[in-house]
Amino acid sequence: MANPTQPINDVISRFRRLNPDNEPTVVAVSGGADSVALAFCLKLASKNIKLTNVSHEGFRSEEELDADKCLVERLAHKLEVPFTWRRALVAKKGNNEAEARRSRYEELIISCYHEDSPGIKYTKIATAHHADDQLETLLMRIVRGTGTAGLRGVVESRPLDNAAIEVIRPMLGVSKEHCYEICKENDLEWREDETNEDKDYTRNLVRADVVPVLKQINNRAAEHASDLACIMHSTHQLVEQAVCMIDCHGYTDGNSKTVSADALRLYPDVVVFEWLRSAARVTGNVGLDKINKKMLDDVVRAIRGRGSKTFEWPARAVTVTPQTVTVGKS
Repeated sequence: MANPTQPINDVISRFRRLNPDNEPTVVAVSGGADSVALAFCLKLASKNIKLTNVSHEGFRSEEELDADKCLVERLAHKLEVPFTWRRALVAKKGNNEAEARRSRYEELIISCYHEDSPGIKYTKIATAHHADDQLETLLMRIVRGTGTAGLRGVVESRPLDNAAIEVIRPMLGVSKEHCYEICKENDLEWREDETNEDKDYTRNLVRADVVPVLKQINNRAAEHASDLACIMHSTHQLVEQAVCMIDCHGYTDGNSKTVSADALRLYPDVVVFEWLRSAARVTGNVGLDKINKKMLDDVVRAIRGRGSKTFEWPARAVTVTPQTVTVGKS
């Protein structure tokens, strides 16, 4: 195997930071260049990994799925690590991308508990999200409307299965081009997924028509997006701490949340926005994506003006008085 290049070193360093105790890790490998490169890097970093390929039934032909499976199995043999294959049935309803993602993680969790390696407990799932994925995610969220939480993009780690398993993303600092370079330099085969060419999916449209223009302006656009997401992650942590302080001056009652208006007035708008969003989540997820900045601005204006008014939001109402602010179901 070739000596690690700088991108490989970046992946290894991030993996060790995200998995300091070298816990056994399931590496999600689709067969694309990014996940193949991830598997190669993590094999250099740890002996405690296994590769899992999840076939999404209903999206691609059986021939394509079988070719993916065989490629990942060959890679596992080359790297001398265990291999597990799972099949996910994706329901053709609603948001197919979200449904595929949900079913994929379900199968990866099952792979963690699969008895293919007696005595080994897999507690990490590594996915191949990279800097280009981060750029695409940020662009889509900006277009749809977001706040500090959304500008964190794809987070480096998050708990699954009641926190028994953690998803980690060691490749967020490297670009898609780096993934291809790692594969080429180390004689690793990969496959291209033809569904990535389907512009009916928003992410594919952004990837094909928007990202190339941004990279013409600055070829490090993806890495800069990843840096911004890291900064916003820290920024959002500060905002969340302030929201927790505000919550000390209020209470939650069933499907509503009330807090002292004076407590809100102590903080800048960005913190009040986040408190309002968090209060809205208490009433459920319906209509959350329809809460826009104008709605938030109108409420904040009433709070700072010490007025009394009720604002109708999607599936919920916000009641402002000089003393309190309440967000509840409408």
